[in-house]
Amino acid sequence: MKRLILFIAKMYPRAWRERYGAEFEALLKDTGADGRIVVNVFFGAITMLQRWKKIGSVTLLAMSALLAVSWWIGQRPYITPGTNQVFRMDSNAGGMAGFFGFFILLPATIVGLFCVLSCINDRSFRGSAARVGKVCRWIVMAYMAAMMLVSMLTPRTIVSIGDGYCWDLWCLGVEQVNATPQGQNLLYTAKVRLFSDANHVLTARKKNFLYAIDEQGRRFPVFQNSSALPLDTTVRPSESVKTSLSFLAPANARELYLTGDQVAMPWVYLYFGSDINPFHRCTLLRIL
Repeated sequence: MKRLILFIAKMYPRAWRERYGAEFEALLKDTGADGRIVVNVFFGAITMLQRWKKIGSVTLLAMSALLAVSWWIGQRPYITPGTNQVFRMDSNAGGMAGFFGFFILLPATIVGLFCVLSCINDRSFRGSAARVGKVCRWIVMAYMAAMMLVSMLTPRTIVSIGDGYCWDLWCLGVEQVNATPQGQNLLYTAKVRLFSDANHVLTARKKNFLYAIDEQGRRFPVFQNSSALPLDTTVRPSESVKTSLSFLAPANARELYLTGDQVAMPWVYLYFGSDINPFHRCTLLRIL
């Protein structure tokens, strides 16, 4: 009878078994086992399973609704007005939140885990460290969840011709686009303006930083004529220079954009609303 009860108890949630399993076995040894206890344990397991099933169903429904809303938002990008405005990869508020999240919460969690796992004889100290570590872990998880939620519910930004966009301190704005047929492709030439968002430092980018992309996700390399100002030209604060970029794309491409692969310090990936946040929709500069 006792073995049957212990077998039924395995139906209980794992969290319950880890917390109360040993006490439950000790109680069985003291009180014994009979048919009534078997029935009670069985119906208790069914009740808990139904409760967890409800929680799982609600969670699944909430996740499905979130994904549906995120998809709906993804189909409705924010298109800038094209009135010489400048848009940026990060916001100050998002940067500060990411800074505190990386430099304060994560190290505190690591320290808490280290204290718990280290061979410390002082149980009271270990208990305090465990509580601190647990609180920090919950804060980090809450921050990550909020960051994902904000990113999933933020529409993509499409920068219109005439506006500018800044990757960190290096900025670019498309001013005019021409298309010339070349066989089954079109040669697009975009006149662009390079400028800086810095106050004191010089800014520059690699020549292969930018690439073109169409509505199907196909990439097209960007190149420059020998007579054009190089893309990796160093730009001084408050300076603005003009150059041109070219790329070949199929004639059937309905939408074309410029974008770039930004590489930054690890904590920048944790910024709220940052373009290089892995959950955020990347900003695109319209060409077509």
